[in-house]
Amino acid sequence: MNENRLKKIEEKKWRELCILVAFLIGLLLVAGGLMFNYGKHVDQIQSQSFNKGWTIEMDGKTYKEQDLNAFRFSGQLKEGDEVVMSHRIPEDLNWNSALRVQTSHSTITASIPGRILYTYGEDVFVKGGMVGSGYHMIQIPESARGKMLTITMISATDNGFSCLYDMRIISGEVANQVFGADHLFMGSLGIFLIEIGFLILAFSFISMIYAKKTIAFTMVGLSSIFMGTWTLCVTKTIQLFSNDLTFNL
Repeated sequence: MNENRLKKIEEKKWRELCILVAFLIGLLLVAGGLMFNYGKHVDQIQSQSFNKGWTIEMDGKTYKEQDLNAFRFSGQLKEGDEVVMSHRIPEDLNWNSALRVQTSHSTITASIPGRILYTYGEDVFVKGGMVGSGYHMIQIPESARGKMLTITMISATDNGFSCLYDMRIISGEVANQVFGADHLFMGSLGIFLIEIGFLILAFSFISMIYAKKTIAFTMVGLSSIFMGTWTLCVTKTIQLFSNDLTFNL
């Protein structure tokens, strides 16, 4: 009698949990579509592409007037291989502009003649540490207008990156908002999975009062938390919460 009662309670809890999860997933999909469109809209309005007209030097060769989206390496990079890109900074930039650059397991140094504007990872790479991946916001001072910008990237691992990523010029005042809007959907998805995971774990612990078989709940909850965390890391959305680029995959 007690076993049947416990079984019915467990089945009822499972149904309630499945209904709740299905409702939240449906709500997330609707909201996600709206957020994705909003993010792309904000990104297009608040930023401008800076992909064309680059001079790229690697493997002793120089490639002029290149489009970063179309450029492909002739072979795989090895640890320590260097890629140097140069482009003249537009004269008509706003006074508070930044260049958004994405890297994957490589150091990056941005400079104009006589001045380094930004650097990341070189000291870590020299010491043999792990160089992360992610987005870099390079502030462009007003005095840099019209000058030649040079970006040097060194692969920190074999095949550290296989292409050059999209670059955009963004107003420094809204740089964080644009990044947040651009990653709004995936960030919400990752947080949703983590919250659902903790909710299921809480349900699992409560179920221990009525039944002993809660391992399935626990595994589902932990899997949801791990998937949410992986989503935040692989989409670089974790940068909204931490500046440590080694968290990015």
